[in-house]
Amino acid sequence: MSRTVASALENLDPPPDWILLDLWLSDGDGEDVLRHVRAAGIPSHVAVISAGLDSERIASLQPLQPDLMIPKPISFEKLLEACKLTRSAGRDEPDSAGRPHLRRSD
Repeated sequence: MSRTVASALENLDPPPDWILLDLWLSDGDGEDVLRHVRAAGIPSHVAVISAGLDSERIASLQPLQPDLMIPKPISFEKLLEACKLTRSAGRDEPDSAGRPHLRRSD
């Protein structure tokens, strides 16, 4: 568990299966962690979990393709269910940057 951007960046090797990312970290913005993960091609799933997910913030995060964006508060059970559903949805063809994106189900 990392409480800072610096610590989160240090803990990406080896890449975790999932990164549960709050946007409000004590030394900066969690969006910087997501930006680094995507730019470095780290294959982790990323769930952004924050009380600060207004429409403007969601729009700024969408190009970084988080796997999930979940407003706080959320129970552990609901978080686990969302992660399982995302994982079981599989992945489509990679995007133009070579990253896979979520397969959308009808």
